[in-house]
Amino acid sequence: MGAVLAMRRILIFLCGLALGGCTQQATPDLRSQITPRLLASTTQPLLLVEAEMIQTAATLVQVANRDGTVDWRTGDNVSLTFRQGVVIGTRGLGDDLMTADVDGTVLMLAGRQPAEDYNRFASRLDGEYQTQFESFLCRNTGHEPVAFDSFGRTRQTTRITELCRNPDRSFENTYWVGSDGTMWKSRQWISPNVGYLTTERLVR
Repeated sequence: MGAVLAMRRILIFLCGLALGGCTQQATPDLRSQITPRLLASTTQPLLLVEAEMIQTAATLVQVANRDGTVDWRTGDNVSLTFRQGVVIGTRGLGDDLMTADVDGTVLMLAGRQPAEDYNRFASRLDGEYQTQFESFLCRNTGHEPVAFDSFGRTRQTTRITELCRNPDRSFENTYWVGSDGTMWKSRQWISPNVGYLTTERLVR
């Protein structure tokens, strides 16, 4: 019972470290606090997220799963929403991704995208809380088997890269996908002021 209580306290501490969007704080060294023993002792789905541009990091717990759309949240209600591992919404980061149509990306990751190029649509709020819509043309630019270490566990994945562009900007997303379709790791562009989020699935 004492070990279980200690584990819960550690998880509450980790999940309480929020992804801040308003302040520029140094990225908490969460990786040194997450150990294989810790991960082996919990069955609660857990996600590590690092935001390099705004220099913040957090662990998030899964709070909802609806037909492949999954919501994750920090202790102070910063949230990310994914569809099949692809980010379709954020809240609490500042320059949030409000919605995203990622049908083409999802099909591409599943190997079912027939066209070389496919569309992606996104909306976000600007500094005056006005909704801005953007469309991108995307394509698969890389596909190779890659193994990586995740806190003492070797993940066998296929690393898939995706280039998206429009006349104003371009970005490259990277996905590390397991043979069963699990998105073990990703680096995905969110918005101009948030930049990229790197996600790593700690506990499935």
